Amino acid sequence: MNDSTMSDFFGASSVEATLAGIYFAGFAGATTLPGTLYFAQYNTANVGAYLRGGSVAGMTLAQLQALSGTIIVTIDGTAQTSSNINLSGATSFSNAAAIIQTALQGGTPGGAQPLEPGTIYAKSQPWLDLSASYHIIDSLTLTFDATNLLNSYYQDYFGNQTVFPRDTRRFDRQFSLGIRYRLK
Repeated sequence: MNDSTMSDFFGASSVEATLAGIYFAGFAGATTLPGTLYFAQYNTANVGAYLRGGSVAGMTLAQLQALSGTIIVTIDGTAQTSSNINLSGATSFSNAAAIIQTALQGGTPGGAQPLEPGTIYAKSQPWLDLSASYHIIDSLTLTFDATNLLNSYYQDYFGNQTVFPRDTRRFDRQFSLGIRYRLK
């Protein structure tokens, strides 16, 4: 979303719109300003799924009642198709939403398993460290240590790593050289 759509989507006085205004203003002396900001919901407890769509503010109830068909939603690469939706009997916009909700419910189509919100998966990453030492003389040792030689990073996610990323951490490569002296 960009700055102008934040207010439209969340409301001009929302926390999201306020934060977006700060974000899109950039910082003092910036030569490039941000163009896009993504917001995601993080649930600490189980919640029901929902879909967000475009605004129907300019649509009349009669226009809404003329709609019928099915809705296809793709979740984790699996297409889920609703039962047939006929809004001709809708008595209000809220009633139309209830009709659509009923058509979308009915178990988990296609045998797909719902995600467990509390389950976090960590992506496997290769990691290589090196430690070496050289005894110069009996009481003096030169040491060399290197960590994260492959420049790996840590990433975890909820269920589908492309759709539900959670945390990504980049660890710098580190090199250290030392001398150890042993008193006799």
